[in-house]
Amino acid sequence: MITILFPEPDVYFRRGVAFLLSDLFQKAFNETIQIHVELTEANIALADIIILSLCRGEHLVCRPELRARKKRLVIGFVDRKETTYSVLPTCYRDMLLLPRRISPVETSNTLRVAWLAMQHHETASCTGCARKTLSSQQARVMASLLKGEAIQVIADEMTIDAKTVFNHKYKVMQKFGLQSDYELHQLLRCQVEKSIDGNFFCPDPGI
Repeated sequence: MITILFPEPDVYFRRGVAFLLSDLFQKAFNETIQIHVELTEANIALADIIILSLCRGEHLVCRPELRARKKRLVIGFVDRKETTYSVLPTCYRDMLLLPRRISPVETSNTLRVAWLAMQHHETASCTGCARKTLSSQQARVMASLLKGEAIQVIADEMTIDAKTVFNHKYKVMQKFGLQSDYELHQLLRCQVEKSIDGNFFCPDPGI
């Protein structure tokens, strides 16, 4: 039996992918599947396949909870095709990134090849990880923006100029490849909802 971790809130999308995977593993490998939906370290450690839905920029965020996995296939569904594998954090370096809009046939074929390749692939270590991090001020600004605070209010609270707040916001958007305020807020919400330890808002002490 193949154990799959798929913490996807969209029930219809999860069911569609589950049907596709069940059909794939039954026909190609004569295996049944079992799906877990809660993103816990215990489920991560047990899963043969981990499937994550990633918002824009999320593939560049460190996910320390994925260290609990061993030799696993990790799949990330993204809205747009990502080609920045060279700058991915170590926990995503061996991830298969798939656009949500590719056809079921293409998805199935890609997953079959990836599953076979994974049998001979070792999970990368976290040494020298190229993860994206926030400075202490960027972390404060992002946390305040997520609360819905206005730029001037944030500036007053931090005793800095409003232009500096805008600059921090711009640098974070640039760092994670975000193109709009919507994508920024979506990324921030995703980190609160998905992260086990909220590490995204913990600034790198070296910055």
